[in-house]
Amino acid sequence: MKILFLNTLHSHYLKNTLYIGLKKILGEDLDIFPYPNIDNDSFTVKYDEKSFLDWKGIKEKIDSDYYDYIILECINQHTAKYVKYVLKNNHKRKNIIVVDFGDFPYIKKIILNKKVIAYFKREKLMDNLKAHIYLKKHLPGILHYNCNILSKCLSEPFILNELYISPSNIFKSKKLRPIPLGVINLEEYCPWLRNIKKKEKEYDVSFIATPNTKERKIIFDVLKELEKEYDVKCYTNKGSLKFEEYLKIISLSKISINTYGYGVDTFRYYEVPYLNTMLLTKKPIIEIPNNFIDRKSAVFYNNVSEVKNLILHYLENDKWKKIAKEGNTHVNKYFVDEKLAKYLLNIVEGELNE
Repeated sequence: MKILFLNTLHSHYLKNTLYIGLKKILGEDLDIFPYPNIDNDSFTVKYDEKSFLDWKGIKEKIDSDYYDYIILECINQHTAKYVKYVLKNNHKRKNIIVVDFGDFPYIKKIILNKKVIAYFKREKLMDNLKAHIYLKKHLPGILHYNCNILSKCLSEPFILNELYISPSNIFKSKKLRPIPLGVINLEEYCPWLRNIKKKEKEYDVSFIATPNTKERKIIFDVLKELEKEYDVKCYTNKGSLKFEEYLKIISLSKISINTYGYGVDTFRYYEVPYLNTMLLTKKPIIEIPNNFIDRKSAVFYNNVSEVKNLILHYLENDKWKKIAKEGNTHVNKYFVDEKLAKYLLNIVEGELNE
């Protein structure tokens, strides 16, 4: 199987995770353009002039129908002309896969293109009713946040990236599939993690987050109360940590808390169990394939008022240990880079070709 991964210049953890997973499976049969330089310390993607030098060779492969599938990340001003070329000159009837990494749950109009066989959506809400409720509540903020993008959407070629509130016929479309953030198999890049994960836990609970929502502020207050009244050892950080320190803190915690940020799907949701720590998280309202099982491989809460008692319950008699172990098994089975790539390929090669 030969695949072209046509990406934007935007650095995104899921893109890195998916690209790394696909590279492990496909090797030289995977081309990526523009070519990214992945920083192994921060897992961010960097681009320079060399990143665009291969377009002539990529273009020749597109013209000769070399690729079985072409993966498109939703376009931006840097790569729009390349996406437009693919849509116009790729002669295969249906072989385009869109992977939408956006924090918000809207669906983009490129899903309507006849050459698109699949549209993988991070933040895909569980049902159409939830989608309409969410968008009605949050759309003014989303539109404000994306005002610059929207202004560009009014003219070609950005019309392909225009916001599209999903009606029932799109929401139920066979093309539309969920995709989780997943996690890079960090031990391959940070071998020191193996030793850290074996150490005794130093903290009962950790919470690393910017206090930019009401719920996050409440959680910080809850942890202060637990430290003062119940002698629970907590680690909190409201600023930024170096990635290495961030991983160490979570790995040295018995329980680590996750709640929504700009989107529902967060990095911590997968990193916490990967690091052998119990995930205590707000119950997702999005569709996550092969999701963790509540009270088995993670612990979900519906209301922030539950957090205090859940922490005390799972610290008692080290109940957190079983959840952490099951969570680690689960994340390695379904969410590490290669498994995430296999999830995408299995759907494209299997269900969508039936």
